[in-house]
Amino acid sequence: MLALSRLLPFVLAGARTKVRSYCLYIALAFLAGLVALMGVVMLVGSTFLSLAEIMTAPAAAAVTGGGLLVVAGLIALTVGLLSRGRRRRPASKAASGTAAIAELLAAAEAAIARDARSKAPRFAIIALLTGCVIGASPTLRKILLDLVSR
Repeated sequence: MLALSRLLPFVLAGARTKVRSYCLYIALAFLAGLVALMGVVMLVGSTFLSLAEIMTAPAAAAVTGGGLLVVAGLIALTVGLLSRGRRRRPASKAASGTAAIAELLAAAEAAIARDARSKAPRFAIIALLTGCVIGASPTLRKILLDLVSR
């Protein structure tokens, strides 16, 4: 019993450190998400203002809202595809070459997804900075508007 009472503080100290680092990770991820959301709001606002110059305000709001719905649909589709369980079918002997290629592609996809998840805060910061730059620069907004209108 005495050895257990000496071991307990060491175990709890390790757990406390893990909980602190996990909470810090959650707080930083929340902060990155909040900053990215602010960048998206600025980007949407600048898109609306750019469109309001060439069309009526209700039409610009409809186009901006429609674009946001399309983006939300794409995100929902991506989440649905990623959350779906992978089903494996037994491969025939004739399809063994294609099965090997499919397994190789699946492994590459998993590695890319794992790398993207580990760099998610970097992607959020890059998205925020891109949105801020586009929102602050009338020249870039005009270039993007010209690209979209083609």
